[in-house]
Amino acid sequence: MGKVSGIFVRDYMKANKLTKYVAMGGMPVVIDGERMNAFFDEMTKEPTLVNLAGGRNYDFADWSTQKGLELMENYIQKYPEIHAVFCQDDDVMTGVLQAIKESGRKDIKLVFGGAGSKAAYEMIMNNDPLVKATATYHPSMVYDAIMYCLDVAEGRKSDAFHTAKSPTSVVLPSVLVNKSNVMDHYDKDSVF
Repeated sequence: MGKVSGIFVRDYMKANKLTKYVAMGGMPVVIDGERMNAFFDEMTKEPTLVNLAGGRNYDFADWSTQKGLELMENYIQKYPEIHAVFCQDDDVMTGVLQAIKESGRKDIKLVFGGAGSKAAYEMIMNNDPLVKATATYHPSMVYDAIMYCLDVAEGRKSDAFHTAKSPTSVVLPSVLVNKSNVMDHYDKDSVF
C-alpha cells in the first residue's frame, strides 16, 4: 500500500508542481513501518519533494479520525504552506479533511488516505477537489491467506515459512483506485 500510494502522491505532486507534504502513519507496528518505508522510498525518488517534518519523519494518527483531525490542526498551525497530505487511512483522512475545511486553507491540493472506503470512493466519483485516489488492501487477502494455510496443511507448500532458516514473505499488491476504475470497486450497499 505504501508503494502504490507513494508513486501516486509523488507523480501527482510533480505533475502539478507541488513540493511540500506531510505524512501520517497508523501505529508503531511492523505493517505501519513497512507501508511508511515504501511510501518514503517512492517520495525520495523526486528530489523536489519536501517532507515538512524532515527526512522520513511522521506522526502516528492511530488509524483514528479524531487523531487525524488533531494532527492536521497542528500541521496547519505549524506549516504556513502544505501542498499534500498522506495519511495512510481513509478514516484518518476524514479528520484531515475536516481540519482543512475548518481552517479555510487553500494551499492543500491533495489528501491521500488508504483502505478503499465507500466514502473515499464517493469522493473520487464526485470529483472531490482534494481526494483524487485511494489505495486498497488487496481485496482477496483473507482468501489468499486461507488458501496459503490450506496449501501448507495439505503439503503443497512447505511449512518452514515460519522458521528463521527459511523465512517466507507473501506480498499481495495494493490496488490504486482513481476516477478510471472506482466503479470497479464501489459497492453502494457497503457499510465501509
